[in-house]
Order: sequence, then C-alpha cells, then structure tokens
Amino acid sequence: MDYGVAALLERVGHAVSAAVDSRLGLVPEKSRMIEAGSDAATPERLATLARDSSIKVRRTVAWNLSTAPEIVRDLAGDESEEVRKSAAGNHRLPQVALERLGADPSAAVRGTALFNPAMPEAVLVRLVCDEDRLVRWAAASVLATRTDREGERGEAARNGAVELFGRTVAERAAALREAQDPGAAPDSLAALGSDPDPVVRGAVADNPSTAAGLLKRMATDRDWTVRLNVALNPATDREALLPLVQDQAWWVRSTAMARHANPPR
Repeated sequence: MDYGVAALLERVGHAVSAAVDSRLGLVPEKSRMIEAGSDAATPERLATLARDSSIKVRRTVAWNLSTAPEIVRDLAGDESEEVRKSAAGNHRLPQVALERLGADPSAAVRGTALFNPAMPEAVLVRLVCDEDRLVRWAAASVLATRTDREGERGEAARNGAVELFGRTVAERAAALREAQDPGAAPDSLAALGSDPDPVVRGAVADNPSTAAGLLKRMATDRDWTVRLNVALNPATDREALLPLVQDQAWWVRSTAMARHANPPR
C-alpha cells in the first residue's frame, strides 16, 4: 500500500475513533493520560483514573506526585509491571508498599524501587545480593552514595550489618569508591581488578584511568557485566576489544563490535 494512502487511512481511523468516543461521551486515552499526569487533577478524579482499563493511564497516575499515597499503594500491587514500576519511583509511596516492591518478581521493579529515597537500608543490603546482576550493582551504588552523604554516622550504622565477599557493607562501599576514583593509584586499581566482588571489578573496568594491560586481562572476566564495562571504557584499546567481539554475551559482543569498528583515536 502507498505510504501516503496508509497515513491518510490512519488519520481517518483516529478521527473516527475520536468521533465515536465523543458520541458515546468517552474521553480518549491520550486525554485521560494528560489528566492523570496533571497536578491540577482532583483526588477524586485520580482515584477514578487509577482504576482505568488502560495501563498507560494507570501508569501515569502511579508516578503523579499529586496522587494520594493510598492510591499509589494500591497501584504498587497492580498486575502490570509498568504500573508497579511507576509506583516504585513515586516518593509518596508508603514505606511498607515500597519494601514489598523490593521483593517484586520483576527485576525492573526492584531496580526502580531501590532508587526511591524512602527505601530502607535493610532492603538495600538484601538487594546487594539480588539474583539480578544489574539490581546488585545498583543497590551497591546506592549504598555507597548514602554512605558518602551520611559520613561517619552512615558508615557506623553499616559496620557489622552484613558480610559480603569477606567485608562489611561499609568496607565494600569504600572499595567501590576507590575503584571508581579516576585518581586512584595504579597499584590499587590492579588489586581491585582481582576483587572477588564483581561490582567492584566492574567499577575498575569502567574507570578511565585503568591501565590498558589490566583492561586486557579483565576482558576475560567471568562476569559479563565486568566485560561489558571493559567494552564501554574509552581507555580500552583495540587489542583488548578483540576477544570481546566474540563474547558469549550479546550486549558485550555488540558493544565490542561497534567499538572495534570505530576505535578511539
């Protein structure tokens, strides 16, 4: 079918749909979404939209900061992953519901929930050991950030909280900060590049100051997230990228192929 004709038919279809909605007294989905995201919407209207048949509308209500906490709480139990994910990021979500999302079957929901400032530290500590690599990485990063922000009081609260890879969470946060530091000593980065914790090794692989020889060695790391960071690191030379071009992990392989075809100058 000719593109122009197809586009015309699509416009006609939308017009007919809008006309039918209008005739039946219905509000089109796009209009309901706009209303669901408005801070001028009344609590009663948001409560109605929270029960909408459209996932897009319920998702919009879930992230609206004007939505009442009890409604956000209910949407946190929605059957749709997208709706629960939006609720997980809403700062008005009651803590009990937020903790529940920290154990959600969806890694995407758990990953969103851990960035909510109201997420309890105990849940973050548990997510550091999550089955999903990216959730583990994010939880470790959030804990490290909180330690930075809270200073000694935060580190004291974490000492002895949990042993992970032979260290407390506070010690792990310190190792992670050093691994991420572009000014870290080469010897320190070399030692951290062999750390038993893949999150710490991944931070070394992502550090632009990591030596080329170390990056080449880390290109064969057993954890694919570490190898991905090697492929993404602008300091990784073409020789180190070669084994990654045939990596078993698709993300690593495709990233390395793109970098290998366009090496740094």
